[in-house]
Amino acid sequence: MKLRTLLAAAALSACAGSALADGVGQVTLQSPISKPVSIIAGDAFWNCAGSACASGGATDQSLTVSACKTIVKTVGPVSAYSIGGSTLPANLLAKCNAAALAPTVASTAH
Repeated sequence: MKLRTLLAAAALSACAGSALADGVGQVTLQSPISKPVSIIAGDAFWNCAGSACASGGATDQSLTVSACKTIVKTVGPVSAYSIGGSTLPANLLAKCNAAALAPTVASTAH
């Protein structure tokens, strides 16, 4: 009985570990930003610097146009938005980028 419990716990741990590994979020910015910024978008905490944003704790709930718009409103248009190997499709990425009227973080392009 104890062996079954240990095996079940090990199996659940392996599943949880792979689910967490799939939560890596990556955003590629169209233009680099001049200073690092942190953003909460979707259900994730994002760190942005240079021409990229990253999140180690993103879930599939963060792979939405709404979450993408939150990032875009702060740092400007993005050329790619992905979480755990899943990518926001081009048509939804275009809707996301429509929110980039004027980023609040200055870009390095003048």
